[in-house]
Amino acid sequence: MQNLYYYRKYIWQNALQDLRHRYAGSALGYVETILAERVLSILCWNPAYYFIKSFRDLFLFNQIPPWNAWAIMMAWAAIFVFLATWVLHRTRPKLRDLL
Repeated sequence: MQNLYYYRKYIWQNALQDLRHRYAGSALGYVETILAERVLSILCWNPAYYFIKSFRDLFLFNQIPPWNAWAIMMAWAAIFVFLATWVLHRTRPKLRDLL
């Protein structure tokens, strides 16, 4: 166990390097600078954009996402929880019969 504690820094660096190589060819590996400005303004309305951008910043660039990205992610999460709760309450009688 002490060896694992001693090598934890190297294990973490190798894991991050593996993540960088694994996601380099996927959409997580792309940066926003390759997109046109009008496409980026439309992309910002996608709920998954800030989640993916935060994942990319955290794991690929070793940067903590800015506070406004956290606020936007929490707002989208609250909206989806509210919508899911609303749909569940509206369809509860039908789901009971269906199950």
